[in-house]
Amino acid sequence: RRFLCDRRGGKEVRESFKLAWRAFLRGGTLASLFAATFITYKLMPMLVRTDGTEQGAMEMFVRAVTGGVYVFLFVSVLCAAAGFFASERQGNNLALFLVRPVSAFSGVFGIWTAFCAIASMVLVLSAFLTLAAVPSDGTDVCHHHIKPVLPPPEHAASKILDRFLEDPKTPEEIKKAPRATVLAFLASKEADRYEAIRHGGVLSWPFDAKVLESEKITVRIRFSTAMELRAPVEGKFVFGGWTASVTNNTQSTIDVPLAFDKSLSGKKGNSNLEFVNTGKETVMVRPRKDVEILVPGDAFRMNLLRASLVQFSLIALVAAFGLFLSSGLSRPVATFTALVAAAVVAMSPSVIDQYPNEFETTWTDKFGLAVSRTVQKTTSWIESPDPIGDLSGNKFVEWGEVGRTVAACGGLSFVLLAFSAIALRKKPFNDRQ
Repeated sequence: RRFLCDRRGGKEVRESFKLAWRAFLRGGTLASLFAATFITYKLMPMLVRTDGTEQGAMEMFVRAVTGGVYVFLFVSVLCAAAGFFASERQGNNLALFLVRPVSAFSGVFGIWTAFCAIASMVLVLSAFLTLAAVPSDGTDVCHHHIKPVLPPPEHAASKILDRFLEDPKTPEEIKKAPRATVLAFLASKEADRYEAIRHGGVLSWPFDAKVLESEKITVRIRFSTAMELRAPVEGKFVFGGWTASVTNNTQSTIDVPLAFDKSLSGKKGNSNLEFVNTGKETVMVRPRKDVEILVPGDAFRMNLLRASLVQFSLIALVAAFGLFLSSGLSRPVATFTALVAAAVVAMSPSVIDQYPNEFETTWTDKFGLAVSRTVQKTTSWIESPDPIGDLSGNKFVEWGEVGRTVAACGGLSFVLLAFSAIALRKKPFNDRQ
């Protein structure tokens, strides 16, 4: 209450902010981050190879240079925050910092804002250097990437499981396995499920009807064959009153611009994207991965702003997590725990995607998979934003995603800071004294 209403709480925040800021300046933290940013933007482009196109050069620059600065800043803030309170406690300065009636939360909040200030300055510098390096000629327009409106993977997995249980050829180990386990396995593989389109066949995918109101519509799709061999594709797309013919090869992602056809005015309200296979080859598509519609958004600089807001929110959360660990653990233990936690969160999706059939593994592998799935479920909202990937692919960083990330990271940061304040009050002294 005093932190929110009392002027003294605001003064404590300012004083703790100044304390941390001076420590960063004396220790050369800010200067080191600025120097590392300039060096990365100067040297990294010399080491990056591109495909020779302007779009490819821009994509590799954003991924390698802008992304490299973001990762470096992420790890630096995490390690610095994980060691901040531990260093103060080891130097017997923490007990002096938490004298009564100073609010522990006000002090922790002020130090957290100092970390956020450093992160924001480095991100602003990185954004200006990126804008200076990436030419803006009016063609660098980012696009909304709109996926088909499909049922949840769990719903589709339930229907597949019912068919499996009715099939006499289904192995007994699957029939006897717990239904929840089989459903989780099928749902994790739903994104890789193919749909076949034979010669003369028609396949459609539902989309939001608002897409039809766009002035320009492009279909991005990737066709495959049963043997994963390159084969010719011939067909036609129909989307409401929009249409386009396609003649290409499989094994590559293609963009097909649609044109409005007045003869299809009767289908204008139809929001299903249809593909008619007029070729001889049977082709396959993964609807959740291989089909999307691109609609123009705004300029690259605005997309960079939204991506920077997402980056800042994630780094602010990382700073709060590091301070939380540092409030109760020693510096080596806190730093090690922070890095391991970050690695586990980053690797859990890959572990689940690349894991073999869990029905043929040992109990230790099943336990590891269960842990990975639990981590992914609890941290999926942290993993889902991909600001660097969206920025490099000219994918519109949606304002809704920005708002959700800012709100979620801000709320969880306040919770971690509150626990940090409690831990600091419980453990203000060095254990070795």
